[in-house]
Amino acid sequence: MHRTLTSGKCSHAAPPAGRERLCRYVTRPSYACEQVAWTADGRISFRLAKPKRTGETHIFFTPVQFLRRLTSQIPPLGQNLVRYHGAFAPAARRRKEVVRETPPPRPKTTSQQDTVEIRGSWAAMLSRVYEIDILECPKCCGRLKIIASIQEPSVIDRILRHLGYDDEATDLPSEPVVVYDAGAG
Repeated sequence: MHRTLTSGKCSHAAPPAGRERLCRYVTRPSYACEQVAWTADGRISFRLAKPKRTGETHIFFTPVQFLRRLTSQIPPLGQNLVRYHGAFAPAARRRKEVVRETPPPRPKTTSQQDTVEIRGSWAAMLSRVYEIDILECPKCCGRLKIIASIQEPSVIDRILRHLGYDDEATDLPSEPVVVYDAGAG
């Protein structure tokens, strides 16, 4: 299930028409294709939505000028795109009433296992980011359980030789060899 927070509501609660409208809004281009046309002299004509006070209805650009205008709408890398207003604004008088001043303390981790439990498993993170379930068996759709993480080159070579692959890199399978237990589920 995909969840997107929009206006304080999750989009999975909205009807399909609402989700479609949200997707269309988010993916809309910065201009309508009908507004742009090539002229006979190789320039780009951009039709304005409303005529200017001077009566102009079109602006003409060279292709480089048009691209420069379009790319100026792309925010610089790392720029904060979230703006807070009202009680959430940085200098709001009532901000202390709605925003916690200090973040909650993070639990102390003593081992890598503790860190994984706090962050979530790698499979859950892959599922959230890429919307794939890496632990689903491609053949039977059952749950897989990882039983080994083999990193020693000598052990990997021995397993590959046992599976019938030579030491040549060209003979290696195109898909990675991962050891799973299909009956884990």
